[in-house]
Amino acid sequence: MNITLFNKKYWVRRFKEPQNIRGYITADHEDFVASLHIHPMGSDAMIALPEGERKMKHLEGHGTDVLIPASEATGIKGDLLYYMGDWYECTAAQPWDHTVLSHLNYQFCLVPTDGARASDIEDPPQDDPATAGKTQQEIPPITNFPIASADTVGVVRIKDDSGLVIDEEGFLSLAKPTDGGDTP
Repeated sequence: MNITLFNKKYWVRRFKEPQNIRGYITADHEDFVASLHIHPMGSDAMIALPEGERKMKHLEGHGTDVLIPASEATGIKGDLLYYMGDWYECTAAQPWDHTVLSHLNYQFCLVPTDGARASDIEDPPQDDPATAGKTQQEIPPITNFPIASADTVGVVRIKDDSGLVIDEEGFLSLAKPTDGGDTP
């Protein structure tokens, strides 16, 4: 079950269509951020894996982002997940839509650093995925705003000498006299 409250942001690497360049098959990639809930795969799920892969590290995840799983039949490279300093290939992405919390259930397998996909895992992203793509944008000043009245919500203007002040938390109050004179 995917409850997005538990999701974190992770880097995912997706490969484009392979191309034959001067006799070499290459595929460009793009890195993007996905919101996922990732955890180690349980031993009960490991029983269903094919022989020979039980000794590899496996992860399981949940989310709503569509990830592309690897396919031996078509030769499609699966999306790669960057998790705790290692790359994991998406081997399954199955929709679970039997509840109102519909989501995708993912399975990932560790990509060995000395294997056939070693060139695919070079140059991992250096940015924190939680802040990637966010830039400080200046908030434009609001110039066309309604003035508040007894019947409508809007902007309230305060004259400088009215004795009214707004504090840092946005509360409006009457300024206290500082000279000991008559109160307004």
